[in-house]
Amino acid sequence: MNALFKIFLLSATVLLGIIFTVQNPGKVTINYYFSSIEAPISLVISVSLLLGAILGWMIAWSRALGKQRRYRQMQKKLTAAEAEISNLRKLPIRDDD
Repeated sequence: MNALFKIFLLSATVLLGIIFTVQNPGKVTINYYFSSIEAPISLVISVSLLLGAILGWMIAWSRALGKQRRYRQMQKKLTAAEAEISNLRKLPIRDDD
């Protein structure tokens, strides 16, 4: 069921992209510092969206790596604390009264 939904979502996205391209055949000029190019507006918008998605994915990925590193550090601290507690429980209790 999940795979069917993904196929449907991908098909709908492609269909919407095709419709968007057909409905926006106009050209736009993109000026750089030293040159300029002319490209279809649908291509410019699509490339901008794609670059934004890639940038967002990279930011999310870097945050996930940071969280994973923090998780490993906490796991090491937890293991050390558990070992210390285990050692303390093995010590004999002295009553100095």
